[in-house]
Amino acid sequence: MSVFLLPMDTCKELERSMCKFWWNTDAATGKSIHWMSWERMSNRKSEGGMGFRSVHEFNVALLGKQVWRLLVHPDKLVSRIFKARYYPTGSILSANLGSNPSYIWRSVLAAHHLVKQGVSCRVGSGTKQWDVDLVRDIFDDRDSNLILSIPLWDDNEDNWIAAALPVITGEYQSFGDWLQLVFEQCDNSSVIVSVMLCWMLWKNRNDLVWTQKCLTAMEVMQSALSVLNQWQFVQDKSFDNSLDFILPEEGQATWQAPSCNKIKINTDAVLFSNLNRYSHAQVVRDHNGELVEAMSKCSRGLVNPEAVEAMGIREALSWVKQKQQHDVIVETDCLVMVQWIRSSYAALSYLGRLIDECRQLLVDLQDKNVMLRFVKRFANNVAHYLVCYNSSLADRRWEKENVHSEFLSILCNDLK
Repeated sequence: MSVFLLPMDTCKELERSMCKFWWNTDAATGKSIHWMSWERMSNRKSEGGMGFRSVHEFNVALLGKQVWRLLVHPDKLVSRIFKARYYPTGSILSANLGSNPSYIWRSVLAAHHLVKQGVSCRVGSGTKQWDVDLVRDIFDDRDSNLILSIPLWDDNEDNWIAAALPVITGEYQSFGDWLQLVFEQCDNSSVIVSVMLCWMLWKNRNDLVWTQKCLTAMEVMQSALSVLNQWQFVQDKSFDNSLDFILPEEGQATWQAPSCNKIKINTDAVLFSNLNRYSHAQVVRDHNGELVEAMSKCSRGLVNPEAVEAMGIREALSWVKQKQQHDVIVETDCLVMVQWIRSSYAALSYLGRLIDECRQLLVDLQDKNVMLRFVKRFANNVAHYLVCYNSSLADRRWEKENVHSEFLSILCNDLK
């Protein structure tokens, strides 16, 4: 079923056999009463059905996996064979039936349109930053500012991801018709995402009318997923949102030096909306409170605050991995980010990608005894000062020998 498209008659015959087996109460005579139609039994259990799969739809879904593999693994032998035979100058998404096609290729193309509707391309950065001069030479000020505000992925290559929104089939002429199809065709999780996106679009419309503030399509989607994740955290009865926070040792109001032979990294982030920039910083100190290293990075673009906080945490964890440090505590004053990283929530967005990278770094550093903790803002003063200090487009690093006096005084205040 994952290679060949079964004929509709074969699918119906399989469904009839499954239905007969389910309702058969007399093995001797084979007589039985069918108390419910197969169409209803194929519905989800939450919708009153039994959860049986439609054989044809399941067949197409398995074939869709083959299309996905051809798309994301173009260097595999089977992908190269199909490309040479059926789409030598394009990709699987631009392929057509061609002349004298094999039955396997006909089967793969049966799921082609579904995959094509439900994926999007995430463009890699290559150099991890925009060529500002080239962008401004080609586009006018408005377009260039919008382009430069798009955050770039850290991947060097483009890659494909599944779309965050459901694929709606059918004809609709108004927003109400589309929303009705969403409720009819989608599962609960997709309906929730769609409704949250509608609310965020309406909020963005009001911001445009009353404050002349308009978000890009990417920012609207990111904000909708961010608000949805926060709402789900609040609704989670197993989550303790009291003043004890997540762990007993978290939520400290003042900075505390780590125990002997351990180091502590404080990280913070800030948005410079008027400059179309964002920045994050990390401060590394030993058990005596002495500075080991401090670094800050400022980039062009506008992203949501949670994404910038996630970048800061990722940078701190990457530093630990690069330096091969062990017995490290990473502290941040963003409680939401700590909750998200520790949770199992997944989001197909820029923020979701950053959270996944932080989780993976923590997994890679498990044997190094690396911990992520939440502290209050006052316990994160040094990182907060440093991130606000760097609003220029430059990566900066400080060591104990070249720290300026104001930064040194804030470091000393934490030891009082």
